[in-house]
Amino acid sequence: MRQMEDLLQQFANPAADAVSLLMELAALIRPPKHAGGQHAVDMLAALRDCLAQNALHRRHLRRALLTLLGSKKQVPLYVETGILPGTGFFSELWRRVTHSVLPDVIDPDSLKDVLGLIFNRPSDQVWMESVPVEDWAELIGALRFDEEADRTALDKTLEQMLDAAQVISYRISSLGLEPEILRNEPSIEEFESPFLMQNVQAMSRPGTFSSTTWRGCVIRRKSPKTKNTSWCCSISARRFWKKSAATPRSRAPASA
Repeated sequence: MRQMEDLLQQFANPAADAVSLLMELAALIRPPKHAGGQHAVDMLAALRDCLAQNALHRRHLRRALLTLLGSKKQVPLYVETGILPGTGFFSELWRRVTHSVLPDVIDPDSLKDVLGLIFNRPSDQVWMESVPVEDWAELIGALRFDEEADRTALDKTLEQMLDAAQVISYRISSLGLEPEILRNEPSIEEFESPFLMQNVQAMSRPGTFSSTTWRGCVIRRKSPKTKNTSWCCSISARRFWKKSAATPRSRAPASA
């Protein structure tokens, strides 16, 4: 606990590098080799307790995170992470081989690359997934983003998420024009293509890609364990697509 408090105290220094401090914080939470995921759960609980008990630690860490969000490009993180590239097998194999020898240049203005620096171990994905979602939600709640008067970084995050949703929508539309898909599903050429219609419906809805409309996605909820109020932001894509699928579409027969 003492080591955690000493590290959090360094966030109060305006001249300190926030990325370096976040790297140290991630290293402190990261389980040692063969330690298991319980170590990460315990360290996150210690971090949550420190933030809940000390308003200064909470404010300085929150502002460091908001500064990071407000100063970095977020769209590549949302549109590239976990999505396979459209290159062929041998092209992607060659890219990975060359990447192991000559890694890509780190873009300090990209949130995706900065997060890669903070969580720089291949095992980070394993221990992060072993932590229950509720624990992450309680950690976000302990940061108390509702105490922050300046909403600029949060508003920018919403705008970046909406831009990413628009980019993904365009990419899905382009997939529907691939010759391979048209050959295996010829009905796409005869009827309305769902690949294209999802973009038409998304773009035609008034306010769909408006930050003012989607600001309502910042919701307030109480954690069942700690009763803390936490703020979370999400785009209800699943609800959007369910609503779209429930809307009947007119299918015109192929022209003679």
